[in-house]
Amino acid sequence: MLARAMSMMGIAVLAGALLSVGGVSSPALAAPFDQCESAFNVGGEGANCQVTVENFLNLDTRAESSTVTTLVCSGAANTVTTCAGEPTVQSFDVLTERVEQCNYSGEGGGGTLHCSVEMINTITGEGTTSAPTVNQCNNSFDSLPLPAGSACDPAQATTDATITQCNDSMNGGTQVSMNCTVGTSTTSSALPVTVNQCNNSVNGGGALLVCSTQITTLVLPADTDDEVADEGTGDDTVADDADVLAETGPTAVHAALGGLALALVLAGVGLLRARRPVQARRE
Repeated sequence: MLARAMSMMGIAVLAGALLSVGGVSSPALAAPFDQCESAFNVGGEGANCQVTVENFLNLDTRAESSTVTTLVCSGAANTVTTCAGEPTVQSFDVLTERVEQCNYSGEGGGGTLHCSVEMINTITGEGTTSAPTVNQCNNSFDSLPLPAGSACDPAQATTDATITQCNDSMNGGTQVSMNCTVGTSTTSSALPVTVNQCNNSVNGGGALLVCSTQITTLVLPADTDDEVADEGTGDDTVADDADVLAETGPTAVHAALGGLALALVLAGVGLLRARRPVQARRE
């Protein structure tokens, strides 16, 4: 009975060890995030579409995650310049590196389309930031000068740009206004991102288009455990053991499990001997 129990215990220990060492999690992949694509194409319709992406990347541990917050409002033209309501929040265990928003939308004529993308990238580890490349306001507004109250800042045409917006849009005639901006955005080659927004949109005539993209990249110093190690908490020993297992791979794990099984067998033998009745010695 004891031998059977020990055998079952060994199997359980082996299975648990193999699962903990060899198990691989399968993260839910975050596809390019789409919002308000090919939408609101009825004449006189208005919409306000908002996306906020928060990316987190640790260059030392390769840990990554993202949170995407969205909000959409629609109604008659000029009635949704601001958007109230409860936003939708989604979390992913991978980065959200691309946003597609308000492309091929607002084509009905006499409509208004407000679209905004804000992306905040937090990178832990070494890295530098720079201004993003931009491709915007090309082949738009019937190639006419923008009227008062309009803006296209900056007006650039860069192939495969980080931010591509307001191209081939507002070409329907008698348009009201077009405002397309990228703010004081910053990016990093350590976390490349892309925003495509308000392209091929609002070409129905007599409409208004307001699109903005803001990318903020924050670079934090790498984490360090030097102070913890100096306090003698034993973290160094744990880290060293983890390094040994990582270097030796399954061989070390199997050896450790073999030693554990042998210890269990010896313990069982000792227990059987202890339970054997002691007979009186005859003279």
